[in-house]
Amino acid sequence: VYGPYVEFGDITSPITVGSVYGYLKKPMKSVYMLSTSVLESLCLSELYNWSPGKNPTNTLHVEDLAGAAWASAMWMASLGRKEADSLAGESIIFHNEKSKVSQVEGMPPHDSKLVAPLFNLVDDSNSTLLSVGQTVTSNLRFFQRTLYKFMDDAVEDINEHHVGGWTQMIQNSKPPIPNTPLSAYMDKYALETHIVALSNTKIKEVIGYKLKRPQFNHDGIKDMVDEYEWKEEGNWPIL
Repeated sequence: VYGPYVEFGDITSPITVGSVYGYLKKPMKSVYMLSTSVLESLCLSELYNWSPGKNPTNTLHVEDLAGAAWASAMWMASLGRKEADSLAGESIIFHNEKSKVSQVEGMPPHDSKLVAPLFNLVDDSNSTLLSVGQTVTSNLRFFQRTLYKFMDDAVEDINEHHVGGWTQMIQNSKPPIPNTPLSAYMDKYALETHIVALSNTKIKEVIGYKLKRPQFNHDGIKDMVDEYEWKEEGNWPIL
């Protein structure tokens, strides 16, 4: 999820971290810049992992997160639960600790069959890890538009530079920013490759929801960057 006032996640974090390196006027310590000679030496499987069709990373603008939630509520209210279940119900699999069911008031027995309307929600971009990175970097001049990969074995060393630079940046801001919802810290999970590939066909067909921001593109990221006012002069955010 991305968009104005989204303070965390796979889109906000790289922008925040990039602003730190822009402020420090240093290359990102957390990436390997792949020159032509390095690309030639990589095995085919490594290159395949970075091909445009690999590693789906579906995206969603916050306007559609809110819009679809509201549309779903209105749809449900007009039909009632029973009819909504018949049109869009999916079995909800029990994944909790059976011995603790009795400790939670209102929790159904572990062996009961639960059905609830369920919809996946993503935009129409069919984004990949690579295309998301290219879109994000198109808005920030201090990023190089190139392939990169994170060093799994150096996460804390990487964050030492991120967080230290971030603290220096917000303290030296005019005026200083002692508190901000943004963070330059990126844990190992954030630096790993994850697959997010869902279909939005059901919510379109059943509820008739029409995406307000169907494509993840430069303009959508620009709105987000402008909202936090990442300034090109020194590349720091004024919040």
